[in-house]
Amino acid sequence: MNVNWLEWAKVTFDLIKGVAWPFALLLITWIFRKELRDRIKDIVSLGPGGAVLQAPSQSSQAKPPTGLTTAAHPLATVQALIAKIDGQLADIPEDERISKLVAALAEAQIERDFENVFGLIFGSQITALRRLKEAGSVSLEEAKNFYESEIRPQFQEAFSQLSYEQWSEFLFNYQLIFSVESNRLTLTDRGRDFLAFVDLRKQGVSKGL
Repeated sequence: MNVNWLEWAKVTFDLIKGVAWPFALLLITWIFRKELRDRIKDIVSLGPGGAVLQAPSQSSQAKPPTGLTTAAHPLATVQALIAKIDGQLADIPEDERISKLVAALAEAQIERDFENVFGLIFGSQITALRRLKEAGSVSLEEAKNFYESEIRPQFQEAFSQLSYEQWSEFLFNYQLIFSVESNRLTLTDRGRDFLAFVDLRKQGVSKGL
């Protein structure tokens, strides 16, 4: 009697165990249905030993658009730079993009202008600008004496017929110097920035005359 009861208990337990595992598996599958659905596409093989999944690839997330109209340019090198800048802009907060672009454009235009000035200016005129920067300001008479005693003797052949007024005209026309009260000369902001440009961009470059 006791033996039969134990046998029936064992059979009943095995039956419950056999039913419980599928039910537990079904319950787990239901709970994690979203995660399992996402991983189905990663199944490489399926067999008695289980499923083999491939490691999820790290997707390179595209940078968000900058919100600016895509520019086009006929020069390939410029177009490539446009694409590079557009990518850099995506890393800049949206409310700062326009101000940074305006600042970069202004700097580029000033540098282009200074490149033009550097191509036209005499080396002696750059020397005069440096002297004027050191002095702060000089009188018109001092400026003329500087030209006659230090500049003209170095370039007698080239400047033999060139007066101080003609030599200094370029500096005034390109707004590198200006006259202040009491007929004194001083550098303009443009003149100071031009010297900074020369020091930064033209180191080792010598100018004639």
